[in-house]
Amino acid sequence: MNVEKTAVSADDMALINKFSRAELSESDVYSFKMVCCDTNIDRDGEAFTKNALQKLAELFIGKTVITNHIPKAENQIARIYKTLVEDNSGVSRLIAWAYIPKNSGNDDFIKLIDTGIVKEVSVGCSVRKCTCSVCGKELNYCQHKKFKDYDGIICHGILDEVTDAYEVSFVAVPAQKGAGVTKCAMYNEQCAMDKAVETRLKMAENFLFCINNFYEKGDF
Repeated sequence: MNVEKTAVSADDMALINKFSRAELSESDVYSFKMVCCDTNIDRDGEAFTKNALQKLAELFIGKTVITNHIPKAENQIARIYKTLVEDNSGVSRLIAWAYIPKNSGNDDFIKLIDTGIVKEVSVGCSVRKCTCSVCGKELNYCQHKKFKDYDGIICHGILDEVTDAYEVSFVAVPAQKGAGVTKCAMYNEQCAMDKAVETRLKMAENFLFCINNFYEKGDF
């Protein structure tokens, strides 16, 4: 189970009240714990390092919990107030605790959590490195293919050097089994630059194609 209700201690309330303008009490909030992501290979063929999880644990303190990775104010449902990286059977997991204000507007969503209907979660973040598990090079620039077996090594991207943590979302189908994770489309600035250059080249090719057609048809 990815999300479960937790008791709210005095220590928890002290952490929660760091993010609230009003002084809240235990009766004012609903607290829940999430397994956000881990070091297993996900459905996208990528996996975080433990160092990456530890950095995410730092960055996710105070971040919002939304629905479906849609960054709109009306999709905010909770806020993270505590995190932990734990090891279990050789797998490291990022655990986060979040709170929801108890009010009539949130009652239905709290009930969905309690009944297990809403439980899958996914993190939104960005990383600087995504290296190949086989050769250690940037995955986008080597010849190895995700999920293919190379002499007993399953090729996947190793995600490290986290640069930012955006949000945790409730989703229907997460990328990571047992938790869920979504990554920034650009792993680093160089990748972003390459994409921009590729876009400009395609625009130039389309422009030249139109010019050639123009002269071939004699439309001048």
